[in-house]
Amino acid sequence: GIVQGLGYAITEQLIQRDGVILAPGFMDYYIPLSTDIPEIVSIFVEEQSKVGPFGLKGLGEAPIEPVLGAVGNAISHAVGVPLRKAPFTPEEVYLSVKEADR
Repeated sequence: GIVQGLGYAITEQLIQRDGVILAPGFMDYYIPLSTDIPEIVSIFVEEQSKVGPFGLKGLGEAPIEPVLGAVGNAISHAVGVPLRKAPFTPEEVYLSVKEADR
């Protein structure tokens, strides 16, 4: 889930025009690989859910949510301007800084 969030935050860009996706296939859509990401250390908090069956909780997709905000805030803090459009590509960060200088 963290890797999916990183992809959404910094690499994956679904380009559309008039509702049509312009990327012809997954070969042209960059999804991060295991060689592209830093080491991730997970810390599990073992506590039973009060609403799930047998006290179980979902695990796979929950880590996606906070990654975009964390990456965006880190970059914004580093460059000194807010970022408003994901993915936070180098070009997008440059344009945000340039716009703030006006």
